[in-house]
Amino acid sequence: MHITKLLIPIPFLFVFSFITQKLAIYYKCKINYGFICSILLCSLVVLHFQGLSLYCQIAYLLFFSILVVGAIVDYEHRILPNQLNTLLALLALLYGVFNYFLPAYFTQSFVWTLAGGVFGFLVALLLYKLGHILFKKEAFGMGDVKLFFAVGALLGVKSVLPVLLFASVIGVIVHLFKQCFFTNKKSTYEPNTMAFVPYIYAAMLIYMSFKKSIDVYMFT
Repeated sequence: MHITKLLIPIPFLFVFSFITQKLAIYYKCKINYGFICSILLCSLVVLHFQGLSLYCQIAYLLFFSILVVGAIVDYEHRILPNQLNTLLALLALLYGVFNYFLPAYFTQSFVWTLAGGVFGFLVALLLYKLGHILFKKEAFGMGDVKLFFAVGALLGVKSVLPVLLFASVIGVIVHLFKQCFFTNKKSTYEPNTMAFVPYIYAAMLIYMSFKKSIDVYMFT
C-alpha cells in the first residue's frame, strides 16, 4: 500500500526534474537529469513517510524542485538569483493560502505562514549583520537570508532555528572536509566562501524527517 501511494507522484517527479534541469541550463549550469531525479526522489520519500496528502506532496515537490535549481546555481556561481527566491517565497505563501481549502498535514493559518516567513528572514538577517560586525565578513550571502523567508513560510516558525542549525553544522563539516582533503584543488572562489543553499535543502529534509522529535526536544 505504501509503495503504491509512493508511485502516484512519480510522474510529477519526472516533469519537475525536467523543469529543474532546464532552469539550471538557463542559469548556465550543467547537471545530469538522472542526478536531479535522484535528489527529488529523496525529497519525495521524506514527504511520503510524513503522511502528506497527494496534493501536499506535489506542492512540496515543486518547491523542492525550484530549491534544487537554487542549490545548483549557488554551487556553480555562488549566488542565489532573486527570481528563484521570489518564486520560492510565492510558492510557500500559496501553500499557506491553499491550506484553507485542501487537506494538509502541516495545517497552519495564513497568518502563521506569513509569521514564519518574517521570522525566518529576520533571524537570518540578524546573523548576516552579526557576521559583518563580529567577523568583518558575511556569515552567509544575502540570497540565503531571503531564502529563509520561504523556509519559514513553508515549514513554520519552529522550523527556522533547527534548519539554520542543521545547515550550518553540515556546511562546516563539508567545508572542513574539503579543506583537509582537497586543498590543492584549484577554485575560482575565495577560500572561505561556500554554497549554503545545498545545506539548507539537506537541513529541511532532516527537519521534516524528524519534525515531531525535534520540536519536542527544542521547544518543550
